[in-house]
Amino acid sequence: MGLRDKAKESALKASMPAPEGPPEKAESHGAGEGPAEPAEAPKGGASLESSVTYLVEEERPDVAYSLFLSTTQQGMRGMIVSRTYPKNLRKSLNLGDVPVYWLTNAMSDEAIGPKDLERLTLTIRRFMEEGGGQVVLLDSLEYVITNNKFVSVLRLLQTIRDIVTVHKGIGIVSLKSSTLEPSKLSSVRTEL
Repeated sequence: MGLRDKAKESALKASMPAPEGPPEKAESHGAGEGPAEPAEAPKGGASLESSVTYLVEEERPDVAYSLFLSTTQQGMRGMIVSRTYPKNLRKSLNLGDVPVYWLTNAMSDEAIGPKDLERLTLTIRRFMEEGGGQVVLLDSLEYVITNNKFVSVLRLLQTIRDIVTVHKGIGIVSLKSSTLEPSKLSSVRTEL
């Protein structure tokens, strides 16, 4: 299945009611909280809670994109940081004018280098400061982790969580958890 097919399938899932079975693992932790019990992803018309950053552990970011799309369809402005080329992502998910930033070392106006954590933080902060009630999706956290020292990525997650909390936004971080050692995965879960 190609990237475009995956994205279309994800968009289709976002427009359909959630199945009755157990959802993918989604965890949420507010600022200042310790590790929390896994929170279920909202079903059907339920919305995500503001000032919360959700960690979505999945092999492909289908649930993360479904949550993002359902939130933006409720009127919130959204921004995506992804490993997928922005033009392809916009077209396959019908994103319109949603800002999409590409995590890559390639030169592009929409690109953010995976090692440029300061620019990534600044981009998210600027977006959130433009007005309350936004949602930010960070897809492929494992890619950022492989390009940086782990402690630097934890600081990034702490900062994103705090920015989301202060601006009463919603954060969604997608992670392929099978790529991390258990101790590192536990640290990520604690921060989000």
